[in-house]
Amino acid sequence: MDGHKTLAFSGHRPRYFDYSLENMSFKYAMLETRIADEIEKLIVDGYARFICGCAMGADIIFGETVLNARQRLYSEIELVCAMPFPGQANS
Repeated sequence: MDGHKTLAFSGHRPRYFDYSLENMSFKYAMLETRIADEIEKLIVDGYARFICGCAMGADIIFGETVLNARQRLYSEIELVCAMPFPGQANS
């Protein structure tokens, strides 16, 4: 991983979206597609480590998308899950 770029990501929680994250609405599918496209561009640009806050909402979508990219084509990338504080999962 030395010499590779790192990107950290955090985003909106479910209550801030104007659509449900529970089902595949058109807007949700578009969000996933945009995140996947951006992650692919970053990988091509040399990013290999992605840090995710792992909160519900955009963080989880980002983390799952990184894992999907790793499984499909980019086995060299890694996802680091950063817990901001003890008990974060309960907040």
